[in-house]
Amino acid sequence: MSRFVGTGKACLLATLFVSIPLACGLAHTRHPIHISVTEIEYDATEKELEIMMRIFVDDLENALRLYHKQAGLDILDTDEAAAKKLIGAYVLDHFEVVLDNRKTRMEYLGQEVEGQAFVCYILAPGIQNWTTCQVTNRILFELFDDQSNIVHVTSGGVTRSRRLMADNAAGIFSFAPGN
Repeated sequence: MSRFVGTGKACLLATLFVSIPLACGLAHTRHPIHISVTEIEYDATEKELEIMMRIFVDDLENALRLYHKQAGLDILDTDEAAAKKLIGAYVLDHFEVVLDNRKTRMEYLGQEVEGQAFVCYILAPGIQNWTTCQVTNRILFELFDDQSNIVHVTSGGVTRSRRLMADNAAGIFSFAPGN
């Protein structure tokens, strides 16, 4: 999973994502912002999309309790295989990537805890050249009216970003020549 290490603006946002709650003294309390950050990078050599999604642990746990109808779920006290299955089902049901009007097949690889967030790893293999990427990210919209899902898509060294909200859960990223 080391190929998922990011650089630049995306890493800065990811650092802020984890740092803000800690700096505000919120390491063990509810945080005042509802945000996820998703980084999608096209690896032309491997012909795949490498996707990292950062979601606050407490928010994801509440979403999982609702989604799987398990009110007492403690995702941090769940064995790794079960956590992967629970999180993977939710994430893949709430997140979609369409390249040039073709839905991509995605594989949920797993997750790890980083600070107050889960970092979820997703892979979309067998991807050929494309110019338009539509991302739908409905993560946590069932919990928070003010949820923002920040999405960064990188292809050929160019990064495009969008803020997705409940009233606009999809964004189109164009990498056509001249854009």
